[in-house]
Amino acid sequence: MKNFLLFSTICCCALVSCGGSNNSNGQDSKSKEDTSVVEGKIDTVSESVEKADLYTMTDGKFFDLKGNVKKCVVSVYAADENGNPESSKAESETTIEFDADGKYSVHSGYDNWDCVRNDNGSINKFTWYCSDFGVTFVDSVSYNNAGFPVALSSKNLGHQTFVFEYDADNELVSKSSTATYEEGVEGKTVSKYKILKRDTKGNWTKRVIDVTEGTKEFGAADYDYKRYKSLEVRKIGY
Repeated sequence: MKNFLLFSTICCCALVSCGGSNNSNGQDSKSKEDTSVVEGKIDTVSESVEKADLYTMTDGKFFDLKGNVKKCVVSVYAADENGNPESSKAESETTIEFDADGKYSVHSGYDNWDCVRNDNGSINKFTWYCSDFGVTFVDSVSYNNAGFPVALSSKNLGHQTFVFEYDADNELVSKSSTATYEEGVEGKTVSKYKILKRDTKGNWTKRVIDVTEGTKEFGAADYDYKRYKSLEVRKIGY
């Protein structure tokens, strides 16, 4: 059971979302980052948020990136029932960097992360090495009509499928998954997202995730559910 929970957590983090903006004059600005830090109190969404820029990068919609982003660092913290971080130390941190064409060039946190693109340049499959299991995983991606990832399928040590839901503004509001694994475990997970803070470009820099996770052994009548919250903080360099 422990191995399943670990793998489920890894897969849920594999599709990392970041956000950013581009300059109105179309030129690159000097790289700068959102310097906000994790605080014990939840921040409210800024009233001075500007209208969000379009998804202009090649990998913008895949990573939820608006405009010309150079670097995005995502830190994940365990959170209490109110969404406040339980520790100042992040449980995980992932860095994504992009080249001049808006394609990812660095993806830390996952060994040998790479992708295969379709004819229009979108990522339709990505691979990464999981040292915990000693194997390379291959995950396939499908998109909705708006060009955002709507499903992710992973056939490694069993089968796992993620489904993503968006609101009218194309903000991710929920992610659900179902899984069956060779070690004799089934799983269901539903994650709901709430944005707590945005930068002046309209991109979220802090959000809380409400997770309901259920597991059971093959043949068992009921799932054993647990609920917990996580806090995601993004530092974005433009």
